[in-house]
Amino acid sequence: MKRIFLLITILLAGVLGISAQVTYKFKTVDFPGSSFNRAHNINRLGDIVGLFSFPTGGGHGYLRHNGVFQQIDYPGAIFTSARGINSSLQIVGGYVDVNNVDHAFLLVNGQFTSFDVPGATSTDAFDIDDSGEIVGVCIDTAGVQHGFVLKDGIFSTLDFPRAATMAGCQGDLQISGSAKRRKPAYSADDRSAESVFGKERVTQIDAK
Repeated sequence: MKRIFLLITILLAGVLGISAQVTYKFKTVDFPGSSFNRAHNINRLGDIVGLFSFPTGGGHGYLRHNGVFQQIDYPGAIFTSARGINSSLQIVGGYVDVNNVDHAFLLVNGQFTSFDVPGATSTDAFDIDDSGEIVGVCIDTAGVQHGFVLKDGIFSTLDFPRAATMAGCQGDLQISGSAKRRKPAYSADDRSAESVFGKERVTQIDAK
């Protein structure tokens, strides 16, 4: 009886092990004629946004929708990067103007809207969720970097104690990003930390 039970246990473990295996298929994403490509984000429908450049230089954003590429350039900008996209094909990113100043943009139905965190010298949008909430990063006049959230037209800065960078967002104010502690130069305690910013708390996550 014990042998039968042991055999059944081994068989079940084998079946569960096989079912737990996951295989992935990788696919390169290259804007036609480009020499550099970077995929930044993908929405639930498989649409991809990113950054590319031609052999002649420059930086341009792109959208890959239903297998077709579309170039994204903020009007008059010398550099554009598309960083986030939601299920409604609303796209956010950043651009550099002719004065080399960084701004964020929102692209909806072919119409651009530029925005900056009040008082910031540099603003970049990283992601947008299906409710239209935007997260990103800004730099203040003292050169300090902050994360920000833009919801219903209202900006809120969000900093992990002593620093934060917003990277992505999902519904219900679930926001992810990274933080780097500010220590004296050459301190042995310097480290980077991946963080999850929730609605009521900030949780630090460090790889061991």
